[in-house]
Amino acid sequence: MKCSYCSKEISEGKGLMFVNKIGTISYFCSGTCFKNSKSNRKLSKNSNNKSKPAEATLNAVKSNVKKSQ
Repeated sequence: MKCSYCSKEISEGKGLMFVNKIGTISYFCSGTCFKNSKSNRKLSKNSNNKSKPAEATLNAVKSNVKKSQ
């Protein structure tokens, strides 16, 4: 089975199964995934995107190209 939050494969006998009042079942690989899911956080597919905005990165690349020429 897969984690409902991060889609990581969960081995048998591990993880956490959460059953809502309405009967839906969610599986989680860790307590962190469970807590993040409960607080409605979105999963970041690429952690490198958090550091700088795209414009700042583009300007840094342009300045490096100018220096090398």
